[in-house]
Amino acid sequence: MFALHLNPMTSNTEVTVCVALADTREQLEEFLEQERVEPYNEKGQSMFHEGQTTYHKVFKKDGPLEMFNPPEASFCEPSGIIEIPSTEEITKYYTNIMNDELMLWNMMYGGVLQL
Repeated sequence: MFALHLNPMTSNTEVTVCVALADTREQLEEFLEQERVEPYNEKGQSMFHEGQTTYHKVFKKDGPLEMFNPPEASFCEPSGIIEIPSTEEITKYYTNIMNDELMLWNMMYGGVLQL
């Protein structure tokens, strides 16, 4: 499974957020490509001080990524497309650990006299 992390224009440059998940890296690459447009500037309300500011945008107007900086402009991690474990992989991993711990407990304490 893969996650797309981008830096919002309305947040600190040290922050990225997960904006999309997909089964393959290619799906997220295609999504980024579909949303990307020729760069344009647009004035809007500043999130950091009173008044207007100019936002330099690279994604479609009114699209889901409009107010995000592109991955190559991010100064923090994670950024861009990263591989993440699926919920199934996490469940399997921790189930295996739990089963191992239960087996060890049973080997050490399962056969002793309980009062």
